[in-house]
Amino acid sequence: MRDEIGCSILLITHSLGLVARYCDLVAVIYAGEIVERGAVADVVRHPAHPYTADLFTCDVEIDAPRANPPLAQSFQVIRGELPALRDLPKGCIYAPRCAHAVADCTAAHPDLRPLAGKPGQEARCILTP
Repeated sequence: MRDEIGCSILLITHSLGLVARYCDLVAVIYAGEIVERGAVADVVRHPAHPYTADLFTCDVEIDAPRANPPLAQSFQVIRGELPALRDLPKGCIYAPRCAHAVADCTAAHPDLRPLAGKPGQEARCILTP
């Protein structure tokens, strides 16, 4: 439909598999804030923000066979809890759940910045080059 009538489509989902299949650009949002954005092909191949990488570990193939019984299906989850939006952490909003967080992650809120050598891809992480 997008190609037939020349329009844009906004897809809001937790499934990066769907994004990879149907989108050209992606903005990954955590707790209401863009933590990574860029061309889908770049973000899929080289996720720069830990939340993006963690989402990929949780993604389920939409065409994969279901477990029998369905409740036996196991899913990967991201440890921890989403922060309260009225009381966000001082530094990186993902730091409390991030397996790669260091002390500097909680010191100041990181800016969304371009990635070295990856034109068009940006991430909000002090650990990303």
